[in-house]
Amino acid sequence: NVSDLLETSLSRFHLDQLEYERTALAYARYVFPQREWRNKYGQRIDVDQLVQELIDHPLDLGPCNGLHRLEALAVLYRADEQAHALSQRTKLKMLLYMKRVSMLLAEAQSSDGYWTRQWPQGQVAANPEKKNVPSLHDKLLVTGHHLEWLALAPDEVQPPRETIVRAGQWLARDPARCDRRHGCRR
Repeated sequence: NVSDLLETSLSRFHLDQLEYERTALAYARYVFPQREWRNKYGQRIDVDQLVQELIDHPLDLGPCNGLHRLEALAVLYRADEQAHALSQRTKLKMLLYMKRVSMLLAEAQSSDGYWTRQWPQGQVAANPEKKNVPSLHDKLLVTGHHLEWLALAPDEVQPPRETIVRAGQWLARDPARCDRRHGCRR
């Protein structure tokens, strides 16, 4: 059952693991506002450590280039709007991190509206060299994930509205031009 899965996930969580984003999401959705727990190794994990873990790694580290971390931060921030359990300092760190990413997204967006796996490079990612043209899969993966966490993120960390509109328009327009038999028409 779900509670057994959650308990197992939290008991196996430790601060030195590489893929922890799904546990952070489960914590934010199902355990928070509980401020701490002990894992099976006897370590005490608290929400401040969890947030620090989410924001300390390079932006693109982790599954889907670190994009699940952004979702975890947005979900945890929204959960705290009802629980009021996070410290002001922790909430500020979360907001500053999400705002920094948001500003990078505005710089890294292609003229067509999508983002690539190189989004943490800012403006450099907006104009990839001809030899490094991203695949449709990568564009869909990164653009979809960014729109997903931005849909959950608070207003004060959102990029300019036109950034989100362009990404949504690209998502609705360009992938629809592709099919398995005929490929993509540009």
